[in-house]
Amino acid sequence: MPNGGELAITWSRMHSPAGYVLDGLGVLPNICTSKPFKNDAVGMLHYEQDRLARQFQDWRRYDRVDLGLAGTLRRNCPASFETLASDLDLAAKILLAPSIYRLALAPSVKATVAAREKAERRRRS
Repeated sequence: MPNGGELAITWSRMHSPAGYVLDGLGVLPNICTSKPFKNDAVGMLHYEQDRLARQFQDWRRYDRVDLGLAGTLRRNCPASFETLASDLDLAAKILLAPSIYRLALAPSVKATVAAREKAERRRRS
């Protein structure tokens, strides 16, 4: 710069460890406490495994910043700015019960495995 200063320009795109773009979307929770199953989130885990895995696959396909699409995807679990005692109780319940903890991870693990298998099939063909 004329005055001896410097100008640095950077840009980035944030990706989750699972590979989806976080920009404009955020992190998909495995357990949504802002929706109808709020009072029985553990029960939801037992009955919603396939739907949750499909939802993770939809999030993984989000490959560019598209605020309209991000809004549609976020409607499945809208943001909540409340910190409720029931959320903390649920977190403690999950952390203290290994079987529930594994069940809580299952949708994202299932989606990750499916995405890897799909990528491997594409690579082979």
